[in-house]
Amino acid sequence: MIIIANYIQCIITFVKTGKVLSAPVRSCFSCGYMGCLHRHGCYSRNLITFKKCYRVTIQRYKCPSCGKTCSVRLFFILPYFQYSYFVILAVLFQSFVCKQSYNRIILSLRALSPWSSITSSHLSFYCNRFKRCYPQIRLFFISIGIFHEEDFNQISAVKAIVNFSVASNFPYDYHDSFHKFFMQKP
Repeated sequence: MIIIANYIQCIITFVKTGKVLSAPVRSCFSCGYMGCLHRHGCYSRNLITFKKCYRVTIQRYKCPSCGKTCSVRLFFILPYFQYSYFVILAVLFQSFVCKQSYNRIILSLRALSPWSSITSSHLSFYCNRFKRCYPQIRLFFISIGIFHEEDFNQISAVKAIVNFSVASNFPYDYHDSFHKFFMQKP
């Protein structure tokens, strides 16, 4: 299980600490245990941003009651994706809202960072995954009252995510509502 946290808002701040993100986890989502979960090791993973690739450490926790494990991640570290939430959001915005081709998007990302290794297959994957997740994203925005059912399409979904991300932490709020992370396979 993965717990999405939102108490650090900046990737650079998180990376500069150079430490494992460890915060007390006070209950188990599997069995309902209400005490603190025990730290249970950690693992490293890549986090690719617009400018740099970072190696971040993720803390794992174990429930003393049922033995299930979970990890805590900040909202901009999407589970199972190496690219940060902000890079994926930029790709979706350029593809759906600006209607740019994959080659144009790759050129704009490489202009920001010449070492960028994003490919058209990455872009295709993110856009196709977004299309598959669109019904859940649509339901989220309708349920919080931002859109009415009849005037909502994929372009307005990406615009809403961008606007919502400026005001709050969309991946955190989305996970809090659906208990699924943004872009999780439906």
